[in-house]
Formats: sequence, structure tokens, C-alpha cells
Amino acid sequence: MSFTFEPIDLDTYPRRAHFEAFREMKLSYSVTVTIDVTELRSELRKRGLRAYPAQIWMLSDVVNRIPEFRMSVDPEGRLGLFNRLEPLNTVFNDE
Repeated sequence: MSFTFEPIDLDTYPRRAHFEAFREMKLSYSVTVTIDVTELRSELRKRGLRAYPAQIWMLSDVVNRIPEFRMSVDPEGRLGLFNRLEPLNTVFNDE
């Protein structure tokens, strides 16, 4: 499956005013939360799975379910939606 970026028609986009207001402010955001992963870790251990790849998979799954998480601005400055996203994660090598 290939990745596609579909520009959003701002003339019909219901959140256009929000997008334009925030674009003018050049804002970004980040969120940090504390979550209890005790049950997750226990289940991963039972299954012989590692926490880091499992977390990457879970986050990717959620991102691909929610269109707003797949939104971006292309090099021409157009707001658009990717059909899907895949993570790029670090693979440590002992060598």
C-alpha cells in the first residue's frame, strides 16, 4: 500500500477558521501524561513480547484510526490528510 496525501479543500473544511488562526500563530503542542502500564507489562511478559515495539504498534494503530492525527501541511503549505502513517523507530544493533 502506498502513502497518499490528500489536500483538504479549505473552502468546505468546517474547522478552517481554527486552522488559519493557529497557522498564523505558528504554534505547536505536545502532551505528556503519566499512565499505569502495570497490566500491559504483565501481559507482554506472559506473551514474550517487548514493551517498546508493543507501544509503537499501539500508538500507530491509534494514529491510523483517527484522521486528525494523520493531518499535516505539505511543502506548499496546504492542509491535508495522509491515508496512513507508519512509524520509523530505532533498532539498536550490538555491533
